[in-house]
Amino acid sequence: MKKISYCRWLYFIFLLAFILLFSTTSLALIPGDFGSAGGGSPDGVVDFEDLMIFALAYGSTPSDPNWNPACDIASEGGILEPDGVIDFEDLMIFALHYGEEAQAIIPETTEIIDEETTGVLVSVSEDQSTIVLSTSTTQTDRIDPGDIIVMGITDQTPYGLLRRVTSISRGLTKESQVILNTEFATLEEAIQKGHWEYSQILKPEDIEKGFIFPEGIRPVRGRASTTLDHEYNINVILYDQDDNPATIEDNIMATGYLAFNYQIIFDGDIDGHTLKYFIFENIIETDSKLDISVGASVSIADLADVGDVTIGKPIPFTPVTVLIPTPIGIPIPLVFYPSIELKAGIEGEAHILLEAGIRQTASYTAGIEFTEGNWDNITTPPQIDYYEDPIEVNGGIYVNAHAGPQLNCKLYKVAGPYCKIFGYLDFEADTTLDPWWDLDAMLKVLAGVKLDIYTVHWGSGEIELINLSADIIDAGGPFGGTGPVHNLTKGTYYNTIQAALNDADNDNTIEVADGTYDESITFPPGKVIILQSVNGPSSTIVRGDDGLPTVIFDGSLAGTILEGFTITHTEGLTGEGIYICDSTNLIINNCNISDNTTMLTGGVGGGISIYDSTIAITGSTISNNTTIEGEVGGIYNNSSTLIITDSVISNNSGAGIVNVLYSALTITSSTISNNTSKYDGGGINNCNNSALTITSSTISNNTAEYDGGGIYNSYSLLTITNSTISGNSAGNRGGGIYLSGTENITIGGSSNTDTGNFNEFINNYKIGNAPSFDQHICDSNGDCHKDYPYNSYTPDNNGTYDLRDTGPAGGYIFYDKCSYSNGWRYLEAAPVSTEWNGKQWGSYGTWIGGTGTGIGTGQSNTTKIVTWLNGHSETDRAAQVCEALVYGGYSDWFLPSKDELNLMYTNLKVYGVGGFTNSFTCFYWSSSETNAADCAWVQSFCIYGESTDGIQAYADKNTEYRVRAVRAF
Repeated sequence: MKKISYCRWLYFIFLLAFILLFSTTSLALIPGDFGSAGGGSPDGVVDFEDLMIFALAYGSTPSDPNWNPACDIASEGGILEPDGVIDFEDLMIFALHYGEEAQAIIPETTEIIDEETTGVLVSVSEDQSTIVLSTSTTQTDRIDPGDIIVMGITDQTPYGLLRRVTSISRGLTKESQVILNTEFATLEEAIQKGHWEYSQILKPEDIEKGFIFPEGIRPVRGRASTTLDHEYNINVILYDQDDNPATIEDNIMATGYLAFNYQIIFDGDIDGHTLKYFIFENIIETDSKLDISVGASVSIADLADVGDVTIGKPIPFTPVTVLIPTPIGIPIPLVFYPSIELKAGIEGEAHILLEAGIRQTASYTAGIEFTEGNWDNITTPPQIDYYEDPIEVNGGIYVNAHAGPQLNCKLYKVAGPYCKIFGYLDFEADTTLDPWWDLDAMLKVLAGVKLDIYTVHWGSGEIELINLSADIIDAGGPFGGTGPVHNLTKGTYYNTIQAALNDADNDNTIEVADGTYDESITFPPGKVIILQSVNGPSSTIVRGDDGLPTVIFDGSLAGTILEGFTITHTEGLTGEGIYICDSTNLIINNCNISDNTTMLTGGVGGGISIYDSTIAITGSTISNNTTIEGEVGGIYNNSSTLIITDSVISNNSGAGIVNVLYSALTITSSTISNNTSKYDGGGINNCNNSALTITSSTISNNTAEYDGGGIYNSYSLLTITNSTISGNSAGNRGGGIYLSGTENITIGGSSNTDTGNFNEFINNYKIGNAPSFDQHICDSNGDCHKDYPYNSYTPDNNGTYDLRDTGPAGGYIFYDKCSYSNGWRYLEAAPVSTEWNGKQWGSYGTWIGGTGTGIGTGQSNTTKIVTWLNGHSETDRAAQVCEALVYGGYSDWFLPSKDELNLMYTNLKVYGVGGFTNSFTCFYWSSSETNAADCAWVQSFCIYGESTDGIQAYADKNTEYRVRAVRAF
């Protein structure tokens, strides 16, 4: 390369001299070898130096009988004036052009593997990372790590090879095996300068030998209707209900043919190790005839979408090689591997018989081009003609059929452009639409370049060149044209929901077919209207206009129902989901009100806004709704009655529900979760003299930046039973519930036996802190969940009562077992005002049996004793008066067991707490019998500083002693 560059400057000097001396010389050129004619080196390769010598030798000759003007250089280079006279200037320009453009410039670090080396090639690994040669060669001896190696098509490299050498393993002798370890390399690294041009029409004979066509596809030749190269008969079962091809009455068949021509153009230039120009172009001509038939017994109720069906495996073509010439005569290969996929498909629901015949012809060009650092699409609008056959649908509701070839062309190993072309006819019939059938020509073309091939970085690697759906023909049809919205009461059809509502009378039912309806709708006031979908919210979507609610109810009467819709807005548009006002009475059933955003502030719900109305929501989801100020994301209920059953209110930004201004909200068997508020009440905010009743529901994982992560209740009635309040958090107080004003509050059961109404409080917390017992329920004084003992709390502390503290019933804590089990943790003794004196134990002379003495047995002892006493007509006994006691709002009192009575003495009497007597009659009954029929255990509460202080003994059951009730919680 250095020699040519040096000589080139010398030749430019000569060039100027000769142009001055011989500018009027005319020559003719004889065919032959430039080297032999001009004295250049006869090496069989015409390079720049040979051309310059030729120009110098013959450009100075005024005339020569051997010149033959029939050979015109202009035709070779395409750069000279076709004047029939070739002078020195022509020869110089030709030499410069040919010498620069015809040969690739290969750097010294690139080795194009020669025949000697390929002759000793043993193996190439599948990923080309390891190349094994049986012996070394002159070429392998000069290969170093970091060099680029290029290999043409061989048995071991059917697609060529372009790799960077990472390491070399050579043996001790020249006959030893050589192993080259390699990695991926790019074409620009291998070539300093190069140019290639390629154009080919793929023919049927180019399909790989031995390929077996899939069942139902048969290549044909010479069809009268087309002159295209590739022709295929189609006779394919698209759908077989019983998987038995022989029973054709339940089959969906596609028959006809596909024909096309496919031409590839692939050119490129690399200069300075940089991609300068690149074009990858596909030129297509198609002719297709499609007949779809559906058997009379086909039932596709369970067939949502068969979609595109690839008929067999892709049809492969023989690899196509583009060769970039090099000075040593071994070209650099670029290898194509084209393939064709034939596809057909059908979609449909509940039809009986369909016959459709369609034909189209089309031509189009698609590709990509790189010029001056930019990638551009190459697209030509398709030219499409159609031919209509009779179309008949009997008893059908919906069908869609299509078929066509998908053409793929990929480039392997050293470059990676590709193009996918999928063109087909699309026939749709739907008896609920007007027009009821139409025929479209469909075309989609994608092209791209694999980014790890060329060093130029390019976007995502794929662009959509063409995406066309052209309506060819349609018809009003024998069904008279029907719209998707059907007033079942009047028997009329409409194209929009609003048109149907406007025309509806009182007590009309309107049914809406599957689809997406881009419209805001308003129910007429003063009427009862049922608006329902055919197949539920996943199939029927109403998307509201920008800035408006999707659905408005203004004065609808009782009996109005909205059922089976998704109520939403397109992303980027704003507006509430549903707006309800003016004494509307409405049922919302099985609806999904989601992804609505309102820009309004001050008492507006992103999902639903309700004013002065009565609403029932059942089996619905209100989710992912937002207000711009984060005030009310889900539901805003103002001065209204709202009943929510079996529903989910979740992931709303700006509280799940706000219940305000004398509103009544009842929630049953529902979930309020993952809602957030910038203020109070992440899940629910109940305030301003309203009423909230929650039963058998879950309030979980809601967050408020201030108070009441799960529920915020301000001077309103609140009742919560048999529900779970878990994982909620607040920035300030009451991760679970915050109470501002504690009147008219019921949280949990009425006693420790009312477990069916217990609520579960689990892992509620203050934002930034771990879950803690003091965040389950809070009021203005702090943690108050101990005021609501008939619930289950985790973490479990329940107020951390200490011994001798005043208990919930106003008595005294005399035992703490440190954890909750069997529904209780603490024992509380009733105050002295409830104490009895002069009570018998009862059942004198009879051993009841089954009473225990241990801690935790007093309540069951009492139940057994009272049962026996009641059955034997005894009254006013120790156990009976304890069980009948109602004090401090609690009625779960009992007579303590022997060991429980002793705890009262040691933890209360000894400390002077509880008002126990110190007189002569200081013995108290326990609920524990002795083994004798006449006796039960008693304990002295006298303290005289004697050994008899606090003794336990047994006494006759008919003796009268003192009685003090206790309770467990």
